[in-house]
Amino acid sequence: MSHAVVLVEEESARIVVRDIAARLGIGGRTTVIAHEGQNDLEKSISNKLSRWRSPDHCRFLILRDNDGGDCLLLKQRLLRLVPDTARDKTRIRIVMQELEAWYVGDPQALNEAGFPSLTKVCRRARFRNSDRIAKPKLELKRILGSAFEGQISMARQIAPHLSLDGSGSTSFRQFLSALRWSSGLPPHQSHS
Repeated sequence: MSHAVVLVEEESARIVVRDIAARLGIGGRTTVIAHEGQNDLEKSISNKLSRWRSPDHCRFLILRDNDGGDCLLLKQRLLRLVPDTARDKTRIRIVMQELEAWYVGDPQALNEAGFPSLTKVCRRARFRNSDRIAKPKLELKRILGSAFEGQISMARQIAPHLSLDGSGSTSFRQFLSALRWSSGLPPHQSHS
């Protein structure tokens, strides 16, 4: 088994990743480092990965929102920030388009988190492929109105309910695969 080091762009992503790692049984060997936005994340990649203590026992995972960009170009740009010595131990995953798409892609999690109005809306045809929603955070704000309490609150409420097996978000499923890889877990195992 290896230690997973996950670099994320913001606190809400840290909350989600920590919750998922705990449910996968790898919380004790996963370090999640939140940054203050995309620029802060990108500035820190080279430094953190090249100076990480005990790098031989670590695998790194970089998680960043796409925010409407070209996913392949973004991954290439981020990979260029990874030191050569860490490239074979690093995976980059892009959230399509924003972290909130993972929530929209799991209507059951929204229901269990206490958002029945979102559950109904997210089952509509236009929301079924949550990774194609241009601005899922704005959609959630629009639907919830004053009930939207912010990104961190939403992350805390929804993260414990995100399905580790049945998400409608491809980027979420790809992230799970990379998190399993980074900790040395088999590529997929069923969870309840």
